[in-house]
Amino acid sequence: MHMLGPRRKPGQATSPAAPSSVAVQLEPEQATSLLDATTPPSPPKPEPVALSTLQEKIWENAYKGSRSKEPKLVEAFEKIILSESHDDETSVKPADQIEGMATAELNVTSSQMRKFAEQGIEKTKKQAALVQGVDDGLKAVQAVMRIMDRALRVAPEAAVIWATVCLGIEVLKNPITEAVENQKGIQYVLGRTEWYWNLTSLLLEENKRHTTTVVLRETLEKNITRLFEKLLLYQIRSICLYHRSRAATFVRDMFLIDDWAGQLNDIKATENNVLHDMEQYNTQEIQTQIRDLNNTACDLQVGLGSIYAAIQSQAQQQEKRHLDDKDNECLRDLYTIDTRTDKKKVQDKKGGLLRDSYKWILEHKDFKKFKNEAESRILWIKGDAGKGKTMLLCGIIDELELDPSTSPYYFFCQATGGNRLSSATSVLRGLLYHLARCNPHLIKYVRAKYDPVGKMLFENEYAWYEVCGIATEMLKDPSLEDAILVVDALDECTVDRQHLLDFITESSTTKWISLQRSTLTSNSR
Repeated sequence: MHMLGPRRKPGQATSPAAPSSVAVQLEPEQATSLLDATTPPSPPKPEPVALSTLQEKIWENAYKGSRSKEPKLVEAFEKIILSESHDDETSVKPADQIEGMATAELNVTSSQMRKFAEQGIEKTKKQAALVQGVDDGLKAVQAVMRIMDRALRVAPEAAVIWATVCLGIEVLKNPITEAVENQKGIQYVLGRTEWYWNLTSLLLEENKRHTTTVVLRETLEKNITRLFEKLLLYQIRSICLYHRSRAATFVRDMFLIDDWAGQLNDIKATENNVLHDMEQYNTQEIQTQIRDLNNTACDLQVGLGSIYAAIQSQAQQQEKRHLDDKDNECLRDLYTIDTRTDKKKVQDKKGGLLRDSYKWILEHKDFKKFKNEAESRILWIKGDAGKGKTMLLCGIIDELELDPSTSPYYFFCQATGGNRLSSATSVLRGLLYHLARCNPHLIKYVRAKYDPVGKMLFENEYAWYEVCGIATEMLKDPSLEDAILVVDALDECTVDRQHLLDFITESSTTKWISLQRSTLTSNSR
């Protein structure tokens, strides 16, 4: 401001300057002192902008920009915040009440966001400590937590970024992911949290000594704000997708988004724009700072990746245990008898097995043909009662088990054992049980029909047809290419024997050995 006095002629004595007729706008505090002053005081120097204020401003602008670009998405995010917030004094509103709230009521205040972030920090610390085998990941989470702790203290109004970080970590820990690319993106964004948070320090006045224009600073600020918008929207999309039930109608309507890689590439492209602007601030100190932040970000990304890997492994183990439980339940209901135990009982009852009593059949031309030729599918062995057919069969089974090219599965029919040992359904159930116990992957064929109905599958009037269908599908499995199914004393199968005979003769590729009395033929009805 300049004070103007009246003109004086050359040589005229100087007199005290009178106030000019030019109107001068005075600040109230200056009004009493400037009337008699010949020169005005210098205007006060502007206070330097604090880093925390600048961070709050940029993140707030980024959040407002996100709301402007994607109002429904941000609305869904705020519903999640409201439904997950835990107020000490008031109870949380149920999700269905939040769903019915008007948009005007949904604006989450910065204090609510901050409180949510603080609670999220504590919750994440506790949960991360419970995860086994994620030491590197736990360190990474703790590093992010430390950044959040510091940032919330110095810049509480920027809590929105930390709310998304808390929920982002929750998404990362979820073993059921929408897409691998989404998990990679979350790891990338969370790993660079400190990098993003410290970008604004480049806009402070002390970093402008080596810059040329104010326009440069304004451009950098705009690009950083644009980058933060993209970061927020990426994380909010991931969070809303993870919390479908919380985001309710909006999420059901919108989330067919799967271009996570494209969104992440967009973030990286915007980062490059910011980095290009940073090159104008080419001081050694700033370049060192950026390099250190990049190194930290890389370490955090690796650590956060280990969290997902470890939790995924735990989830797979839990899923395996769950499947094991369901498989075991299915096997229990399929069970009639463990044929391997039954074989030991039969051998003990007969006084033990002598190789000399059965080795002759191993050299028999029909046995060799059956064993070596794929088209020779069925070996019928017949004999009168008391001729040692069962012990002969036990010897054949032992020899086949010693041969790595064959896998025998067997059942001993016994007329004195009731339906459990003398029906066609029981024979197939016994063989299926033996097959599934020795080859756990085959249980899927049983469970395909078992899971919807349970144990009644094997006990209703259509049980033979159900079991026959399961066996037909299971025997097509490529892993059973070398399987040989053995049935002893077929003549003692007194219930639905013909069904069993038909199944044996109609099985197109499976090899069978059947022992029976001479009076029974494969064509008898």
